[in-house]
Amino acid sequence: MGKGRKQLNDDFAKLLKKLRLSKGYSLQQLAERSNVTPSYLNRLERGERKTPTFSVLQHIAEGLDVDVNVLVGLDAKDTNEPLSLEEMFFTNEIEFGGN
Repeated sequence: MGKGRKQLNDDFAKLLKKLRLSKGYSLQQLAERSNVTPSYLNRLERGERKTPTFSVLQHIAEGLDVDVNVLVGLDAKDTNEPLSLEEMFFTNEIEFGGN
């Protein structure tokens, strides 16, 4: 991983699986709802992939019908202060235009 890039924390895999199961979705059902392959979702849940793009995180969050902040372990509802970009993205590797 390049300098300055950060990964989602190790709890992401557990959180993703917990959210999916709490909704009663199979991997296939979440894949269909999020337009992310079941095999990729499975690798995320097993912790084999730790740095999905923000776009993928958005798709998964939409498929789970949760805010992306919940998915990355931040809950904007817990504070009256707006989140800074640093707070929102500090645990994610961000890619834009292939960079």
